[in-house]
Amino acid sequence: MKENRKDDPTIGKIDAIRDIIFGQNMQEYNEILNQIKDSIEDLRKSLDSRIDKLEHKVEDNLNNLEKKVYQQIEQTQKDVSDKFSKSDAQLNSTKEALIKDLQTAKTQLKDSIETTSKELKSDLKKVDEKSLDQSLLAKAFVEIGKKLKAK
Repeated sequence: MKENRKDDPTIGKIDAIRDIIFGQNMQEYNEILNQIKDSIEDLRKSLDSRIDKLEHKVEDNLNNLEKKVYQQIEQTQKDVSDKFSKSDAQLNSTKEALIKDLQTAKTQLKDSIETTSKELKSDLKKVDEKSLDQSLLAKAFVEIGKKLKAK
């Protein structure tokens, strides 16, 4: 096919016109174009390399940021858990103290009731032993009332 082009008189005329217009500068233009192509290729490779480095750097930064966020989330969860644990411990401690106080109050009330009951029985026994005189009976009830009122 190349042979056909060389044999073609039109192509030969075009080559002659090109040589007349550009002359000896054609080889120089080709060299300049080749240098430009090489420079462009070098720049493309350099840009590709820089883009790859930038992508790796961005990826590393994102990974580091992700790790920091996860660490902060874990720390926050731990802090909240610790606070709940402390609150739960304080609540249990308060509950135990209240139960103990309630038991103490219950025991004291029971003792007080028993003491009052014994005193009432003793007073009633005294009333029974003494005559059933109305004035003595009234005094006994007054004393019982005072004792009940005092407690």
